[in-house]
Amino acid sequence: AMREHNVEVLSHGATGRGNDQMRFERYTNVLAPKMLVYAPWRDPELLKEFPGRSEMVEYLKKFDIEAFVGPKKKYSTDANLSGLSHEAEDLESIETPMTIVEAEMGKWPQAAPDKEEIVTMEFKE
Repeated sequence: AMREHNVEVLSHGATGRGNDQMRFERYTNVLAPKMLVYAPWRDPELLKEFPGRSEMVEYLKKFDIEAFVGPKKKYSTDANLSGLSHEAEDLESIETPMTIVEAEMGKWPQAAPDKEEIVTMEFKE
């Protein structure tokens, strides 16, 4: 679809610390070798103007664009229709309880109701 629209640059918001940025770049290089990849969080000029998300939120407010920066967490979360994945150095330690992660798409078993619930999903094009 990007080729059909003559897209020449893929820009992504993956942070400079995660491995998502590497996936974006590798897949783009394999599937569309002529396409450039722009990673804003690795752009020194952008980082000079916006050293963090809170500065970006303040900038967006000037244009009446709402954005939210949640409280700082000890882990990062990636979400999609299939669920959530959490990543952090602390979570890789067997000593760290998984309860440092806030349940966002469900509940911890001890907080869940004691009854079964059936959910049906349908996807349409």
